Amino acid sequence: MLLEEYIQTHYGTARGNKAAFLRDNPQILPQELNRWINAKLKLNLQTGEIYKPTSKTISLIALPTVSNLNSVIQLDQEQVEQLQRCAAHAKYSVDKLLNQLIEAEDLRVQLLAEQTCISSSVSVQSLTTKIGNAFKGLSGKSEMYEFSRVLDSLVVQLLDDNLLALKVRPIDIAESERLVISRTAYYWYGGNVADRISKIFGTIDVYLWNEIFDPRSDVVFIGGASNVTISYLVCQRLCQLFKQVKTEYKKSLGKFINARSKEDIANDYMARFVSGALEPVRMMYDEDTQLALFEYAGNKYPYAMN
Repeated sequence: MLLEEYIQTHYGTARGNKAAFLRDNPQILPQELNRWINAKLKLNLQTGEIYKPTSKTISLIALPTVSNLNSVIQLDQEQVEQLQRCAAHAKYSVDKLLNQLIEAEDLRVQLLAEQTCISSSVSVQSLTTKIGNAFKGLSGKSEMYEFSRVLDSLVVQLLDDNLLALKVRPIDIAESERLVISRTAYYWYGGNVADRISKIFGTIDVYLWNEIFDPRSDVVFIGGASNVTISYLVCQRLCQLFKQVKTEYKKSLGKFINARSKEDIANDYMARFVSGALEPVRMMYDEDTQLALFEYAGNKYPYAMN
């Protein structure tokens, strides 16, 4: 390990770190230290000896150990050097780095114990096919209960196939593609669809508003990788189907109502229809995951979350 790396690891990288080192090693002169650092001399972490051309040794700070109830595990020199390089790079002490690594690994093990790992080999195409098959029996003439039944069956199937993450670590958070919905459709039923779908599949939906005269609304889903893809595809398909439902309902109103009144009546109907169709479906919720997702969204899209 380089002498300079040792100083940065144990005395920090801020100004005064060399002075602190010299206080612990009064036998070394300041000009010697600067010369050795410039020459990139190395340090033997087991003996404290600075490699030739000098033969001086320093007072070593205790080497890191890993202990349990029955024994103490001494790391070998190569492992210590690797650990100290990592700590210096992260600008942490060795103890702080070890604690963070252990806590992260412990959390990972707990999460893996609570859920079956999702296969990364699942393609968007296979999900598209699966979701398309689930909704193929629905049309603009389908009733509320038919939508509820199909969506509930789809959720059960995705859970059985281990395609939905019940918990999502902050480092595994992903985003879907942006789903474009007309602004009018979003106001009357698209926003409700996105909100319900995000709750059903354990994601959150973020409405990315556009300029006031832009007729589009963009929605992005945030959560686990498979979850956001599924949320996107299901929301997209449902919005297409609900648009057909609205068209069929407007036809049923007859010819004696003007177009503007038909549109208003149909919009009110769709708001009720969507709420009824999606209300009974089960929802996925994990408090830690939701907090992590909202924190991510708040940092990435503050203008949309405020």
